Amino acid sequence: MKADLIHISKKIHFENSFKSVISFKKFIDFLKTSIQTGPSIKIPYFKWIIKKFKKFPELSNNVPLEKVSEYEEMLELVSTCLLPLAADENSLWALSSPLSPQIFYSTDGFHTLMECLEHPVVLDPAMGNADSESEKIMRELQYGMLLENVYALPYLKKTEWIRKFEDPDTGLDKYFQVNIDTRFIDIRPINQLPAMDCSSMSPASVWGEEFKKIQKTISLNQFEARGFSIITLTDVTAEQAVEQVGKLVIHHTEKDKRPLFDEITHALQTVVGSKDYQFGLVPFFSINDRPALIYEKIPYSIILQACWNFDVSKKEFSKLRNDFSSNPRMIIWSASDKESQLPELVGDAFRQAGIGTYVMFPIYHHEQVTGFFEVSTMTGMPMLSEGQMVRLKPVLSIMTQLIQDIIARFNRRIENIIKEKFTSIQPAVQWKFNEAAWHYLRDHSNEERDNVDGVDTVENIIFKNLHPLYGAVDIRNSTILRNQALEKDYTIQLRTLINALSSFNYNENPQLERIMTTANSWRQIIQEPLTTQQEVRLNEFLNLDVQYEFENLLQAEPESTDFLIPYFQSIDEENGIAFENRRLLETTIKKLNSTVNNYFENASTDLLNIFPCYFEKFRTDGVEYDIYVGQSIVPHESFKKEHLQEMRRWQLRSMIQVVHLVQDLVPDMDFPLQTTQLLFVHPQTIDITFRKDERRFDVEGAYNIRYQIIKKRIDKVLILDTNERLTQPGKIAVIYFDERDAQEFKGFIRELQDENLLLDDLEELDLEALQGVDGLKAIRVGVRIEDLNSIPVSMNKFEKTI
Repeated sequence: MKADLIHISKKIHFENSFKSVISFKKFIDFLKTSIQTGPSIKIPYFKWIIKKFKKFPELSNNVPLEKVSEYEEMLELVSTCLLPLAADENSLWALSSPLSPQIFYSTDGFHTLMECLEHPVVLDPAMGNADSESEKIMRELQYGMLLENVYALPYLKKTEWIRKFEDPDTGLDKYFQVNIDTRFIDIRPINQLPAMDCSSMSPASVWGEEFKKIQKTISLNQFEARGFSIITLTDVTAEQAVEQVGKLVIHHTEKDKRPLFDEITHALQTVVGSKDYQFGLVPFFSINDRPALIYEKIPYSIILQACWNFDVSKKEFSKLRNDFSSNPRMIIWSASDKESQLPELVGDAFRQAGIGTYVMFPIYHHEQVTGFFEVSTMTGMPMLSEGQMVRLKPVLSIMTQLIQDIIARFNRRIENIIKEKFTSIQPAVQWKFNEAAWHYLRDHSNEERDNVDGVDTVENIIFKNLHPLYGAVDIRNSTILRNQALEKDYTIQLRTLINALSSFNYNENPQLERIMTTANSWRQIIQEPLTTQQEVRLNEFLNLDVQYEFENLLQAEPESTDFLIPYFQSIDEENGIAFENRRLLETTIKKLNSTVNNYFENASTDLLNIFPCYFEKFRTDGVEYDIYVGQSIVPHESFKKEHLQEMRRWQLRSMIQVVHLVQDLVPDMDFPLQTTQLLFVHPQTIDITFRKDERRFDVEGAYNIRYQIIKKRIDKVLILDTNERLTQPGKIAVIYFDERDAQEFKGFIRELQDENLLLDDLEELDLEALQGVDGLKAIRVGVRIEDLNSIPVSMNKFEKTI
């Protein structure tokens, strides 16, 4: 035992606190009462202690904190009475000034703990300031004792709490339950007792709003706490660490699991008491009841990281997973073991990763294995002990929950991708599908009534009177560019073919002479643009005639392989030089389309913020989109003319941005692609219906179908009495029927010209008649591209208007 002074937390300052006076009077009174009521065997001992206290009458009055160590013999007698018989010097027990962080006598274990842990932290995840929380707890304890001892209101709050320390030797957390025994403390007013009406208070109400009033009414400085406190610490590290793991799992968000698992690993290291152990998790994903392995994207798995980093194939690991699924069991691996339950390649990967021991625990949910939990150490470190495994046992149920959360998140992502990429059920119209499903369920009480006579009785999904908005970004002359790339590749293929054929003796192979003659003829023909018929004949020659003769030649003369290798390499679609121009063109087109498509994907967020609508993109030789908006999409919100106007502004602004995006791509293009930008303004509203067979929306009714026909025919429309196409690179064309629509767009164009985004070159044009469509007109304007990096598609003007 030590009689040194220790301040538990020097950072805590109690401005409103009892005057703390050390006295042993109430302890002596306790001994006297025990003589009357306690076990007879202890009576002589208690009398002897009381006799010893009589030699030091000052201990019953006021003992200055700095002098209390002078009475070490008496302090030891106090400890023998209060400490359990089986307690030793390693127990965590101390005496302090009454309701104060000042320790004046403690066990060696307590003293050692306080020496190595400078500042304990109250464990409360909701609190950001541990010192403030310590002050709050002590203040509540002091007010509680005051109300109970002086104003006869029972103290209902706890006198124990959890404190967390960081062990400076291990860097791990240590948790202790702190208990303050206040039996030997008296509370008395220093002067006159402050008046307070407690008649209307109940113990339960004291710690609500009443507590704030009590704090304002009574200051603790007006009272004296006389006696001493008994502080007992109980190590609850294992239980609290497991609880901390549970809290991390329960309160985690949908964000990346790597930071979460770093925190979980720290808590698990606390459970086993060492930072030498690493932990991991492998969830078992499945698609259509078949295993789905995301091999390289589970960074919180030990085994997957080792296998990925040291070239264990996905196929090899899949075998291990399938074996474990069919025969789940705890697997223990050690680098020194000659026999292993893990495949040799996996063991080699562990050794290369510096892993010395590894354990996998199967995780079950509803009696089905859903993954496994991992523990490993680096080479030279000991394996988990039996005691550590026991401490980890409660963690497995928590890991079950975490794995289920990860699997559920995976499934939600699959569902979201399906909704986003493969179906037309967008959030704006989901409510209509929900209603139809509910009506179907409501009207069909049992399966026998479903699908009567083979007729699908689910109601049709129809939205009426919608305004259609159409836009198209098209790659100019894409067909011509493809033909040019094709002809260049044909030239290379024919030249390589002729070079290969020149290595053979035609006397021995007369059929090759015929191939050579035909190849030279085609080499001359492709100097001019090929007709469709010529292209078909050339493909037949290369893919049938040449292929047939070469295969026969390889069988008859295997040694001819060396001469034919350059040709076969040239016609490899992925790497061959005879496909290089087509590959470059398709890569460039794909890059351009992907850029435009991603832009519309992101920019559509602003569109949906204007008013909920149905927005659908199409990939052609560019990107087209349809927007349908109107009251029937969102019946509970008022659709206004301003909403439609702002969406049309969005169309113009987004097309300006597309021109700039394409312009930025030009320096990196292998082919100098250009795009044209087209908008079509339909004068009437239309109806759309969901096609169940195609799982997409389409226009409804004969008149509405005319809208689709016009869209398909206007992309190459010419200006009346000219051979000039309406759509031109660097310009935006707006096709319309009604002059009122033209005036509206002219107003938007003037706004954008004032913002220096469009050129002052607006054209008003009449268009040629199309099959079944006449009376079309257009306006066309150029986009200003110099010194502009981006054009914001903003809702600010719209918000001000509304």
